[in-house]
Amino acid sequence: MMMKLNALILSAAIVPAFALSSIAFADDRADQERAGQERAESAGQQESAGQDRSGLERAESTDQERAGQERAESAGQQQSGGQDRSGLERAESTDQQRAGQQRAESAGQQQSSGQETAGQERAGEQYMSGKPAGAFYADEVIGNNVKHRGTDEDVGVIQDLVIGEDGRILGVVVTTGGFLGLGGQDVGLGWDHIEHSRENDESVFYTDMDEETLKNAPEYERD
Repeated sequence: MMMKLNALILSAAIVPAFALSSIAFADDRADQERAGQERAESAGQQESAGQDRSGLERAESTDQERAGQERAESAGQQQSGGQDRSGLERAESTDQQRAGQQRAESAGQQQSSGQETAGQERAGEQYMSGKPAGAFYADEVIGNNVKHRGTDEDVGVIQDLVIGEDGRILGVVVTTGGFLGLGGQDVGLGWDHIEHSRENDESVFYTDMDEETLKNAPEYERD
């Protein structure tokens, strides 16, 4: 009887202790699970934050690359614009030079045509009954003024003719900067730089050179 009583007392003491131990184990396990979840959430948040920072850095890098491309395109456009302007200026200069050459060639062709016509008439006839069409006398040239084509101002006076071995007029001697043809500087001009025309039935001579240009030209020296 005594032994049964002792067994009952021991059982009554063990069962509550076992129950308390089970409860403590369960609480400890729950705490461990919560801690694991918290660590997982913290790791997830850190990973998400790292991904966000990486995304921001990639976005900033893309913006910088785009800005660099825009600056490069702007610089290329500015350079292209400068090249276009330079090309236009060179084209205009070339056009002006070509126009001047064409005027000189036209004057030379007209002179050559007139001389060929006169030569043909002289070859066909031994005597001349009058001045051929388009021809002019030496005294219509010598002593006549030379005018600037653009301003119509007198820039010099023709003092003499320069005639080649074949009888063709090679040029004229123009005195500029003097008074009534005296005291000025003699300048030799090629005949292709002189344009002859008739105005009011009188010979008029033009050149593209102004008086200042003629004054600064090399002085003509007679042999």
